[in-house]
Amino acid sequence: MRTEKIGLRDHLWRRKVLEFDDPGCECGEGRQTVSHVLLRYRNYRDLRRREFGIQG
Repeated sequence: MRTEKIGLRDHLWRRKVLEFDDPGCECGEGRQTVSHVLLRYRNYRDLRRREFGIQG
């Protein structure tokens, strides 16, 4: 995950994998990168709050 060489849309798009013509995340809020999925992806918001004790 640290190298960003993982099967997320941004990496596959940069590698020119035919099925991936867009690096964007399915949520529509940016490229699907490791940092996006771990820190900003809205579907994981509750999980992040619970696991990391984040309020708000």
